Amino acid sequence: MKYIAVYGEPVLRSRASPIKDLNDPTLDQLAENMTTLMQSLRGIGLAGNQVHRLQRIIVWSWQGKTKVLFNPEIVRLGAERESAPEACLSIFNVVVQVPRAIEIDYIGWDLERNRVRQSVAGIEARILQHEIDHLDGKLILDRTPVEQRRQALGALRNRQPYSCLNSAQASNEALPASNRDDGGGSRPG
Repeated sequence: MKYIAVYGEPVLRSRASPIKDLNDPTLDQLAENMTTLMQSLRGIGLAGNQVHRLQRIIVWSWQGKTKVLFNPEIVRLGAERESAPEACLSIFNVVVQVPRAIEIDYIGWDLERNRVRQSVAGIEARILQHEIDHLDGKLILDRTPVEQRRQALGALRNRQPYSCLNSAQASNEALPASNRDDGGGSRPG
């Protein structure tokens, strides 16, 4: 696993297939390789599509813990939404506002192949939504407001960076308090 899929590669727009054999021993190595790649890129999440594998696997790191989930599925989206800046390892130099549910419930299988069902909130909920979007062939550009999408796509065409933070700061729009911990918004895969 030498490189990450980047914007424009068809694998990012493809839907990943469920993993049928959770006892496949190659899954452990895949999870380890994805974790290593995510950490080397200083990301907080990575999905199978991003490493050219159309398998439903995600890895993420939050509050010092790295987790792996096979066949993840969001089973409940909380009603309350929050828009916050997001970046993506596959869309270099782009930060856009993305509305997401503040709380979610998810299911899947962990690295030890235990069935899990968990509720998470805040940035961890945002990370999981971002990564599961990847597995469904969706990108942050699909979820951002139309004007930001237009500006970000123009910047990508011209190979220029784009950040909604510049326009937000210029218009004195405050970022949600839950997303001010690193000054740059969350950077899931």
